Amino acid sequence: MSVQVSARPIESMLASKRKMISEAFWVVFSLGGKQGIRLLGNLVLTRLLQPELFGIMVIVNAFIIGANMFSDVGIRSGVITSDRAEQKPFLDTAWTLQLIRGVVIYGVLIAIAYPVELMYDVDGIATVLMVTGSTTLIASFASVNVFVEEKKLAMKRIAIIDFASQVLGLLCLIALAWWWRNIWALAIGSLAAMVFRTWFSYQFISGATHALGWDKPSVSEIFRYGKWILFSTMGLFLTIQGDRLLLGHYMTMETLGIYSVAITFAMMFTELAESVATRFLFPVYRRMVETKDESAIHVRNLRAMTLAIGLLACLPLVGFGDYLVRFLYDERYHAAGWMLQILVVASLLRMFDATLRPILLANRNSFLSMVYQFVTGASLILALYFGAEHYGMAGIMIAIIVAPIISQLALLVLVRRYGYRWALFDIAAMSVVLLVVWGIWSIVPSDPLSMLQNAQSF
Repeated sequence: MSVQVSARPIESMLASKRKMISEAFWVVFSLGGKQGIRLLGNLVLTRLLQPELFGIMVIVNAFIIGANMFSDVGIRSGVITSDRAEQKPFLDTAWTLQLIRGVVIYGVLIAIAYPVELMYDVDGIATVLMVTGSTTLIASFASVNVFVEEKKLAMKRIAIIDFASQVLGLLCLIALAWWWRNIWALAIGSLAAMVFRTWFSYQFISGATHALGWDKPSVSEIFRYGKWILFSTMGLFLTIQGDRLLLGHYMTMETLGIYSVAITFAMMFTELAESVATRFLFPVYRRMVETKDESAIHVRNLRAMTLAIGLLACLPLVGFGDYLVRFLYDERYHAAGWMLQILVVASLLRMFDATLRPILLANRNSFLSMVYQFVTGASLILALYFGAEHYGMAGIMIAIIVAPIISQLALLVLVRRYGYRWALFDIAAMSVVLLVVWGIWSIVPSDPLSMLQNAQSF
């Protein structure tokens, strides 16, 4: 008697794996395209505008990002993790909460605009903050059906929306910069990109039409899950934007603008990993939790592939970032070269955190995620302050590199409770990264360590 083995489970597993790879491609395409557009725009704009204008926008954007992150009540995560994500009362409630949040954020930005101007002693920054901050109000009208698409791991249309809005926004920005040659080109250009993205969220994403609604069970579900996300994103803000706010006290706007050039390159890789994690790995982790899927090995391989791509992309900048900056930018921005060589190492190390941290939220433990992220961010700020006060720019750079290593070790301990025993891989991989970086810096002529030793002051 022969035994018939069904091929359906194997076909289902292969189809699932193909879908994961396909959707991961669209996430990478979206974020890669976004970063490419940002880089292209940066190259054009630095030839049209003065460095101090970019320094002012660094401060403005840091406060806008901070206001957004300090008011994150978990609407997106609540939709992705909810079993009622496609029910109209739930979506209407989520959209209404999003609108309320946008109004509150913009009100806060208006309230702090003049105190910010007094704090940094930069004339006109208050008006720029109020105008640019209206992007938060515009974004609050976007369709929450985008989050439903993310829950389904349907990333293609989201990628198209992101890419198209970035391209159109950049074209508007360059045109305004060519015509005005002042800070308002940067401010109004950012508004244009957000208008396009909000409009496209309705044009390209199907789903229920939104209306104002207030379903109490839906509100309770979103806030119950998102109450700790608020504090978690506060910590994340300190981690990714704290250096800008701190350096604004120690640097001139011109020097901060030069630093922003280095950060633009370095953060491309961290933001790519962060977006792959939040848009792709987080829903995948959540699906594994919901279905008790035994395909953790595939997820681990996808994470390893993301990290490997990041490493290969970063290494040229680790060794030759200084030459790249000198080739692409005029002499006003050449000091960004050695900064880039160091900052890109920190960005590479942060990828380990970005691709592992969503496990905590996927298991609906927003409290633990909050504790981890807040402590990580606060510790980084303290390290940055101590380094800046005692060792100047060198202290800032050292703190930025060491902090993600320490936080990753803590994160590896936390995720073990959910069965993810990846500590050996992460520790070995980070060790290899640091050895490779040290080896590259030992042989390339543009050694950033020698520049770091001379950078005791700003």
